[in-house]
Amino acid sequence: MTEHQLWLESGGKVGRKANLHEADLRLFSLRGIDLAEANLAEADLQAVNTEWTNFQKTNMLKINLQDAYLVKANFQGANLQKAKLQKSNLREANLQGANLKGANLQRANLMKANLQGGNIEAANLQKADLYGANLQKANLIECDLRGANLGGANLDGTKLENTKFEEAILRNVIIDKNNVSKLPIKILEKYESTFLIV
Repeated sequence: MTEHQLWLESGGKVGRKANLHEADLRLFSLRGIDLAEANLAEADLQAVNTEWTNFQKTNMLKINLQDAYLVKANFQGANLQKAKLQKSNLREANLQGANLKGANLQRANLMKANLQGGNIEAANLQKADLYGANLQKANLIECDLRGANLGGANLDGTKLENTKFEEAILRNVIIDKNNVSKLPIKILEKYESTFLIV
């Protein structure tokens, strides 16, 4: 990691960018480490502690982060396409502008996470906890949110075409007028009176 740190600090003039493609990192603690712009595609970080770790603009295509502790980690602009994030703890993580297309986030904890402007198209978020999450202007087209908790989440300007909401909790969400009409009738009957429409 020392070479990668030198590479970051020198703007690529010295050191070497970390290439951890397909690396098995399950026995390592990456807490607080700066892995910005590293290559972690298809790496195995199952159940690893990466609290406060910086993954900004990191390539994490098809990475395994199941059951990982990712609280307050920075994934801003990271490529997490088809990532395995089942049951991971992403509470208060920064996923602003991240690409989560096709990722598996079943039962993940995303409470108060920042997903603003993220691409979450066709991702699996069944029974995920998105309480208080910022999904403003995120792409949730064809996303599976069945049974998810979106209480207090910000859905202002979010793309919701063909999004699955069956049995989801949408109490006290912030939502724009255009998106209200895209929600299932059962959801509206149960939660519309609690919406903050902007």
